[in-house]
Amino acid sequence: MGRCSSCGAESDLDEYVCSNCDYHIKTEKIEEIPFLSYVFKRPEKKWYKPDNRIIRLAKTIYNPAWAFFDINKKKNSGTLLILLFNAFFFGLWGVAINIHVRVVGMPILNKFLIGLAIFLSLFIFSFLYYAIIFWVYDLSFSLASNFSVQLDGILAIRFNIQTKKGSLKELMSGKKRIQSQISEDTIKLEGAKQKKPLKKIKQTGKYKIMRYAYTPIVIINFLGFLLLLIGLPTMDFIFIAGLFNSPVWTIIYLLEALTLLIWIPTLVTLALREIGNTNTTKLLIGNIIIGAILCFLLFLLRPAIGAGSLNIIDRLSS
Repeated sequence: MGRCSSCGAESDLDEYVCSNCDYHIKTEKIEEIPFLSYVFKRPEKKWYKPDNRIIRLAKTIYNPAWAFFDINKKKNSGTLLILLFNAFFFGLWGVAINIHVRVVGMPILNKFLIGLAIFLSLFIFSFLYYAIIFWVYDLSFSLASNFSVQLDGILAIRFNIQTKKGSLKELMSGKKRIQSQISEDTIKLEGAKQKKPLKKIKQTGKYKIMRYAYTPIVIINFLGFLLLLIGLPTMDFIFIAGLFNSPVWTIIYLLEALTLLIWIPTLVTLALREIGNTNTTKLLIGNIIIGAILCFLLFLLRPAIGAGSLNIIDRLSS
C-alpha cells in the first residue's frame, strides 16, 4: 500500500492521481511525448466548479484532458444534447441537398415546405439512429476497457458494487482478480467513501462520461452540411441522381471513418481513465482496436451513396 506524497492518503489500487487531493502520484510515458502530451497529460490545476454542458462539449474538442477531468468531478449526462445536435445537423444535410435541386416553376413557398419536411424526417431518423449507435459504442468500448485494464472490476471495488459471484460480468470485469491483489482494508475504505452503496456499474456515471466522447460526430455532421452546401452541383430534378455521385460524399465518409478510427477512441480513453484512474496507454490500444473494428463494420461494409461509397466489397468487385 502506497501513500500520496502530498496529502498522505493511502492507496494500493495502482492509482495515477490521488483520489483524495488530485496530486499526480505517477506520470505515464505517453504524457511526456511531444504533441501527445497536449492530449493525454493529466490536468494539474485545481478543480473548483463544473463548466456548463455547452462549454464541456466545446472543451472535449480543444482541451479534452481537462474536459473529462471536469466531467468526472460532476457527471451530468450530455447524451440528449449530443443527440439533438447530431440530429439537427444531419437534418440540415437534407436541406443542403434540397437547395441544389432545381424544379422549374415551383413556388418558393413549396420548395421551403419540402425542405422543412426533409429536415424533420432526417432529424427524427438520425435521432433514433444515433441513439442506437451510441448504445453500440458504449457496449463495444466497455468490452475493450475490461479486456485492457479490467475497468468494471476497478469501479466495482471503488464504488462498493456487489456483483454476483461467478457471473459473466464479474469474470469480464476482472473484479475477483483485482480483489486478490489488494487488502480487505482498502476495499472497505474505498466502499466507505461512497455516500450510499451502488448496485450497478451504470450508477457510477461511466456511461454519462463516455457519451461526451462522441462529441466529434457533431463536428463531422456540421462539416458534412457545409461540404454539401458548398460542394454539390445544382441540377434539375430529373437528374437528381447526379447529386449523389459527387466526390463530396467520399470526403464526408472518409471524415466519418477517421473520426471513429482515431478521434472517438482517443476521447473514450480520456473519459475512462478519469473515472477509473487507470493506465492511459492500455486503454488507448484497446479502444483503437475496437474503433478499427467498428469502422470496418459501419463504414467499409455498409452500402453508401454513389461516389461516396467506401464499401470494400463493391470496390473490389467493380
